[in-house]
Amino acid sequence: MSDDAIERLHSNWSDELPRGWCEWNTVVNIDGVEALMNQMCDIPHLDALTGRVDRNLGLVVSPPKEVERYVDEHANGTIDIPPYFSDFPDGEKEPVYSVEEGHRLRSAVVEAAMRLLNGGGRYRTSEYTLYDCLNTEPEQLPCPLIRDEVGCVMVAPVISPGDD
Repeated sequence: MSDDAIERLHSNWSDELPRGWCEWNTVVNIDGVEALMNQMCDIPHLDALTGRVDRNLGLVVSPPKEVERYVDEHANGTIDIPPYFSDFPDGEKEPVYSVEEGHRLRSAVVEAAMRLLNGGGRYRTSEYTLYDCLNTEPEQLPCPLIRDEVGCVMVAPVISPGDD
């Protein structure tokens, strides 16, 4: 992970991030929003099998105004977040949100993003906003999960290097 990307993350968001639970590798560009893509993760309290989130999260290093532009252009509203970690659906295939077959956010991926932005323990849903970008054409886009004044994680079924 580049020092420049970490420096931009700290200046644009919070110096608490990134937490030491994931290997962050390539900086990807998701329609003008730059994010560090995760490789391997060992996020506390996620089951090793159902909690696999490799290459499904992008920790945003771009400034909040770029995320706001992305949301304005691509979001179709917001997605409700469970009020407690214990309320997230269990199982690898259970989505937190689904619009049609193949257009869904896996529960483990959304929970992992929440834990990355929150750390451990309780959270207030009022501090978080998860935007629905799954209904975009011609293909679905990652959904930003924003924690006010802390950071943003792009949540997606897949974020691949080289995707622009």
